[in-house]
Amino acid sequence: MAAPVVVLAVGLALAGCVAPNERVWIGLMPRTAARRLMHCLLISVGFSYLGLALLAAPALVAPLPRSALAMACQRMLAGLEPAGLVGARLAAVLLLVSTCATLARARRTRRDRAALRVELPVGHHERRPGFDLVTLPGRTPVAYSLGGRRPQVVISQGLRDRVDEQGLAAVVAHEVAHLRAGHDRWFAGASLLETALWFVPWVRPATATLRFSLERWADEQATGTVSRGALRAAVLAAVDAAPLPSQTAALSQAGALVQRLAMLAEPPPGHLGDAASTRYGRLTTIVGPAAVAGCGVVAALSTLAHLCTF
Repeated sequence: MAAPVVVLAVGLALAGCVAPNERVWIGLMPRTAARRLMHCLLISVGFSYLGLALLAAPALVAPLPRSALAMACQRMLAGLEPAGLVGARLAAVLLLVSTCATLARARRTRRDRAALRVELPVGHHERRPGFDLVTLPGRTPVAYSLGGRRPQVVISQGLRDRVDEQGLAAVVAHEVAHLRAGHDRWFAGASLLETALWFVPWVRPATATLRFSLERWADEQATGTVSRGALRAAVLAAVDAAPLPSQTAALSQAGALVQRLAMLAEPPPGHLGDAASTRYGRLTTIVGPAAVAGCGVVAALSTLAHLCTF
């Protein structure tokens, strides 16, 4: 098997690091799970795009005018097209479509963030230490946070009417936890990674688990200042909240609300990372992805050595 195929296969394998072992990932500390998942997905995109670029290179060189440089490039790339010129063209098309889709998602993310930011005189703005607390008119429950130069925690009057003072404090604490950890960038990154690997069906379970881990991360941080019962009541009050873009840090953003509510109903665990202490947990979340990534590095170096021989 040609080295570019191995590089691409490693990228695709890392994208599926969650699907067969979701329970192990959820058993980790939320912060640990989120960081490891993000690292796996970032490395997955890197290897996947590198493999596609290497496979597409012969198709990109073929149309060049006959010249000494073009002939040298073709000799250098010989052996990097295991599927022939047709496969190289397919890889080039897939790489181009994926890149354009990712750039379009990045632009849409910026537009969504601009649309979600609440400017004066809309709503009631209350200055809090480090952020603005904005209350929007309307009966539909809304709760989300936006980072940046002017951080905001935005809630609706409809949600405020559903919760008491403790519940309101829990909502604000959850969103402030998102702000302090910069989760809006994590959510935006998850959406971009999901788009970059749109052709990989098993990447969505990984990004879903990443979003869930970010919400649990904010939950656990919030329970340092409010009770678990108050936070659980706030999450229940926002169950039918208005839908928000997937790249937004919001109280009810994670799809596994039932599981979050169940975790909040239990006493705080003494060691959220107990599952990771098992041999299987370490193998799944550290050794396994590292071994797969190592294979990709070896394949990439083999490709580089092949190119440098010319």
